[in-house]
Amino acid sequence: MKLYAQHCSLTPRETEVLEKLLTTEDGVQEIADSLYISRRMLQRYIASIYEKTETKTRLGLFQSYMNFTAE
Repeated sequence: MKLYAQHCSLTPRETEVLEKLLTTEDGVQEIADSLYISRRMLQRYIASIYEKTETKTRLGLFQSYMNFTAE
């Protein structure tokens, strides 16, 4: 996951959010609570991750990650 984060130029905090998005089925509020940040801040991180990975959804992000790991 670290290599994918580096490939996409994610910040350390974005990498934490990425890990939660890919390894849990938690909703936005649950992820925000577990990272001790507001829901709005988490949404900003998610938007940034989607932009950097050129995806639009959590499923798209997962597929992008899986394609990267298959290479």
